[in-house]
Amino acid sequence: MVSGKRSLRSRGIAWILLGVFGVGYWLFDGGEAFFTAGPDPGSPSLPAFTYTDQEGERFGSEDLRGKVWLADIIFTRCPDICSPMTANMARLQRRLAEEGLDVQMVSFSVDPIHDRPEVLKRYGRNLKVDFSNWTFLTHHSEPEMHQFLKSAFQTPIEKNTPESVDDELTIDHSAQIFLIDASGKIAGSYNGLRPDFEQVIRDVASLQGKAQTGISP
Repeated sequence: MVSGKRSLRSRGIAWILLGVFGVGYWLFDGGEAFFTAGPDPGSPSLPAFTYTDQEGERFGSEDLRGKVWLADIIFTRCPDICSPMTANMARLQRRLAEEGLDVQMVSFSVDPIHDRPEVLKRYGRNLKVDFSNWTFLTHHSEPEMHQFLKSAFQTPIEKNTPESVDDELTIDHSAQIFLIDASGKIAGSYNGLRPDFEQVIRDVASLQGKAQTGISP
Protein backbone atom coordinates (compact mmCIF):
# COMPACT_ATOMS: atom_id res chain seq x y z
CA MET A 1 0.00 0.00 0.00
CA VAL A 2 1.11 3.52 -0.60
CA SER A 3 -0.37 6.44 1.26
CA GLY A 4 -0.38 9.66 -0.75
CA LYS A 5 1.83 10.54 -3.70
CA ARG A 6 5.01 8.65 -4.51
CA SER A 7 8.19 9.93 -6.12
CA LEU A 8 9.99 7.93 -8.79
CA ARG A 9 12.73 7.23 -6.27
CA SER A 10 10.22 5.82 -3.79
CA ARG A 11 8.64 3.62 -6.44
CA GLY A 12 12.08 2.30 -7.32
CA ILE A 13 12.67 1.44 -3.68
CA ALA A 14 9.27 -0.23 -3.54
CA TRP A 15 10.17 -2.52 -6.42
CA ILE A 16 13.47 -3.38 -4.75
CA LEU A 17 11.62 -4.23 -1.55
CA LEU A 18 9.23 -6.36 -3.54
CA GLY A 19 12.12 -8.34 -4.97
CA VAL A 20 13.69 -8.76 -1.54
CA PHE A 21 10.53 -10.01 0.11
CA GLY A 22 9.36 -11.96 -2.94
CA VAL A 23 5.92 -12.58 -1.51
CA GLY A 24 3.51 -10.81 -3.80
CA TYR A 25 2.87 -7.96 -6.16
CA TRP A 26 2.10 -4.25 -6.30
CA LEU A 27 -1.12 -2.92 -7.83
CA PHE A 28 -1.18 0.57 -9.30
CA ASP A 29 -4.37 2.62 -9.37
CA GLY A 30 -4.61 6.27 -10.32
CA GLY A 31 -0.90 6.88 -9.82
CA GLU A 32 -0.88 5.24 -6.39
CA ALA A 33 0.14 1.78 -5.32
CA PHE A 34 -0.61 -0.58 -2.49
CA PHE A 35 0.91 -3.87 -1.44
CA THR A 36 -1.56 -6.74 -1.55
CA ALA A 37 0.70 -9.73 -1.06
CA GLY A 38 0.02 -12.31 1.60
CA PRO A 39 2.59 -14.36 3.51
CA ASP A 40 4.02 -17.56 2.15
CA PRO A 41 2.02 -20.74 2.86
CA GLY A 42 3.22 -22.56 5.94
CA SER A 43 4.35 -19.41 7.71
CA PRO A 44 5.70 -19.92 11.24
CA SER A 45 3.84 -18.68 14.29
CA LEU A 46 3.90 -14.93 14.78
CA PRO A 47 6.56 -13.61 17.17
CA ALA A 48 5.40 -12.87 20.70
CA PHE A 49 4.43 -9.24 21.25
CA THR A 50 3.06 -6.89 23.89
CA TYR A 51 1.94 -3.40 22.92
CA THR A 52 -0.44 -0.71 24.21
CA ASP A 53 -4.11 -0.60 23.24
CA GLN A 54 -6.51 2.32 22.76
CA GLU A 55 -7.31 2.29 26.48
CA GLY A 56 -3.65 2.61 27.45
CA GLU A 57 -3.57 -1.01 28.65
CA ARG A 58 -1.04 -3.69 27.74
CA PHE A 59 -2.24 -6.19 25.15
CA GLY A 60 -0.35 -8.88 23.30
CA SER A 61 0.00 -12.37 21.97
CA GLU A 62 -0.78 -13.93 25.36
CA ASP A 63 -4.24 -12.32 25.21
CA LEU A 64 -4.77 -14.02 21.84
CA ARG A 65 -3.48 -17.46 22.79
CA GLY A 66 -5.81 -20.18 21.53
CA LYS A 67 -7.98 -17.70 19.62
CA VAL A 68 -8.72 -17.18 15.94
CA TRP A 69 -8.20 -13.51 15.11
CA LEU A 70 -8.02 -11.00 12.28
CA ALA A 71 -5.42 -8.27 11.88
CA ASP A 72 -4.59 -5.34 9.66
CA ILE A 73 -2.04 -2.52 9.54
CA ILE A 74 -3.17 1.11 9.57
CA PHE A 75 -2.28 4.60 10.79
CA THR A 76 -4.61 7.44 11.65
CA ARG A 77 -2.90 10.07 9.45
CA CYS A 78 -3.20 7.79 6.42
CA PRO A 79 -4.69 9.95 3.63
CA ASP A 80 -6.24 7.20 1.57
CA ILE A 81 -6.73 3.46 2.09
CA CYS A 82 -6.70 3.04 5.87
CA SER A 83 -10.19 4.43 6.43
CA PRO A 84 -11.84 2.14 3.84
CA MET A 85 -9.84 -0.79 5.19
CA THR A 86 -11.10 -0.02 8.70
CA ALA A 87 -14.64 0.32 7.36
CA ASN A 88 -14.31 -3.13 5.76
CA MET A 89 -13.00 -4.56 9.02
CA ALA A 90 -16.01 -3.04 10.81
CA ARG A 91 -18.38 -4.58 8.28
CA LEU A 92 -16.60 -7.90 8.69
CA GLN A 93 -16.91 -7.60 12.47
CA ARG A 94 -20.67 -7.18 12.14
CA ARG A 95 -21.03 -10.03 9.66
CA LEU A 96 -19.05 -12.41 11.87
CA ALA A 97 -21.19 -11.49 14.89
CA GLU A 98 -24.34 -12.19 12.86
CA GLU A 99 -22.96 -15.67 12.15
CA GLY A 100 -22.28 -16.25 15.84
CA LEU A 101 -18.51 -16.15 15.36
CA ASP A 102 -16.63 -14.41 18.17
CA VAL A 103 -13.41 -13.20 16.59
CA GLN A 104 -10.89 -10.75 18.01
CA MET A 105 -9.91 -7.94 15.63
CA VAL A 106 -6.48 -6.30 15.95
CA SER A 107 -5.24 -3.20 14.13
CA PHE A 108 -1.53 -2.37 14.38
CA SER A 109 -0.48 1.26 13.91
CA VAL A 110 2.51 1.75 11.65
CA ASP A 111 2.80 5.34 12.95
CA PRO A 112 2.93 4.57 16.69
CA ILE A 113 4.64 7.72 17.95
CA HIS A 114 1.78 9.85 16.65
CA ASP A 115 -0.93 7.24 17.21
CA ARG A 116 -1.05 7.28 20.98
CA PRO A 117 -3.94 5.46 22.74
CA GLU A 118 -6.23 8.50 22.80
CA VAL A 119 -5.60 9.12 19.09
CA LEU A 120 -6.43 5.52 18.21
CA LYS A 121 -9.58 5.63 20.31
CA ARG A 122 -10.75 8.83 18.65
CA TYR A 123 -10.01 7.34 15.21
CA GLY A 124 -12.04 4.25 16.04
CA ARG A 125 -14.95 6.26 17.39
CA ASN A 126 -15.02 8.42 14.27
CA LEU A 127 -15.31 5.26 12.17
CA LYS A 128 -17.96 3.79 14.52
CA VAL A 129 -15.75 0.90 15.63
CA ASP A 130 -17.10 -1.59 18.18
CA PHE A 131 -14.24 -1.86 20.68
CA SER A 132 -15.76 -4.86 22.48
CA ASN A 133 -13.60 -7.26 20.46
CA TRP A 134 -11.44 -4.89 18.42
CA THR A 135 -8.10 -3.69 19.71
CA PHE A 136 -5.93 -0.94 18.22
CA LEU A 137 -2.26 -1.22 19.13
CA THR A 138 0.56 1.29 19.40
CA HIS A 139 4.12 1.18 20.79
CA HIS A 140 6.75 3.52 22.19
CA SER A 141 9.26 2.59 19.45
CA GLU A 142 8.45 3.00 15.76
CA PRO A 143 11.48 0.95 14.58
CA GLU A 144 10.49 -1.93 16.87
CA MET A 145 6.89 -1.86 15.63
CA HIS A 146 8.01 -1.77 12.00
CA GLN A 147 10.41 -4.66 12.52
CA PHE A 148 7.72 -6.74 14.20
CA LEU A 149 5.22 -6.10 11.41
CA LYS A 150 7.77 -6.89 8.71
CA SER A 151 8.70 -10.14 10.43
CA ALA A 152 5.22 -11.20 11.49
CA PHE A 153 3.34 -10.41 8.28
CA GLN A 154 6.18 -10.68 5.75
CA THR A 155 5.44 -7.27 4.30
CA PRO A 156 7.67 -4.32 3.42
CA ILE A 157 7.17 -1.04 5.25
CA GLU A 158 8.58 2.23 3.98
CA LYS A 159 8.18 5.61 5.62
CA ASN A 160 8.59 8.60 3.30
CA THR A 161 9.43 11.81 5.14
CA PRO A 162 7.57 14.83 3.70
CA GLU A 163 9.86 17.12 1.72
CA SER A 164 7.84 20.20 2.64
CA VAL A 165 5.11 21.23 5.07
CA ASP A 166 2.59 20.89 2.23
CA ASP A 167 3.42 17.22 1.64
CA GLU A 168 1.52 14.45 3.39
CA LEU A 169 3.22 11.80 5.48
CA THR A 170 3.30 8.53 3.57
CA ILE A 171 3.98 5.09 4.99
CA ASP A 172 3.85 2.17 2.58
CA HIS A 173 2.44 -0.95 4.19
CA SER A 174 0.24 -3.95 3.54
CA ALA A 175 -3.35 -3.50 2.43
CA GLN A 176 -4.21 -7.02 3.57
CA ILE A 177 -6.47 -8.37 6.28
CA PHE A 178 -4.71 -11.32 7.90
CA LEU A 179 -6.39 -14.37 9.45
CA ILE A 180 -4.44 -15.96 12.31
CA ASP A 181 -5.33 -19.39 13.63
CA ALA A 182 -5.48 -20.61 17.23
CA SER A 183 -1.83 -21.67 17.14
CA GLY A 184 -0.70 -18.17 16.17
CA LYS A 185 0.03 -18.93 12.51
CA ILE A 186 -1.23 -16.91 9.56
CA ALA A 187 -3.89 -19.04 7.92
CA GLY A 188 -5.00 -16.64 5.20
CA SER A 189 -4.94 -13.09 3.89
CA TYR A 190 -7.47 -11.01 1.99
CA ASN A 191 -7.46 -7.76 0.06
CA GLY A 192 -8.45 -5.22 2.69
CA LEU A 193 -9.97 -2.89 0.11
CA ARG A 194 -12.08 -5.55 -1.60
CA PRO A 195 -12.41 -8.48 0.80
CA ASP A 196 -14.52 -11.51 -0.03
CA PHE A 197 -16.62 -11.36 3.14
CA GLU A 198 -18.23 -14.74 2.59
CA GLN A 199 -14.84 -16.41 2.14
CA VAL A 200 -13.49 -14.83 5.33
CA ILE A 201 -16.56 -16.04 7.25
CA ARG A 202 -16.14 -19.58 5.90
CA ASP A 203 -12.45 -19.61 6.77
CA VAL A 204 -13.04 -18.30 10.29
CA ALA A 205 -15.81 -20.83 10.91
CA SER A 206 -13.56 -23.64 9.70
CA LEU A 207 -10.67 -22.58 11.93
CA GLN A 208 -12.86 -22.10 14.99
CA GLY A 209 -14.41 -25.52 14.45
CA LYS A 210 -10.97 -27.11 14.32
CA ALA A 211 -9.83 -25.24 17.42
CA GLN A 212 -12.89 -26.34 19.39
CA THR A 213 -12.47 -30.00 18.41
CA GLY A 214 -8.72 -30.02 18.90
CA ILE A 215 -7.98 -30.70 15.25
CA SER A 216 -4.75 -29.12 14.02
CA PRO A 217 -5.33 -26.36 11.42
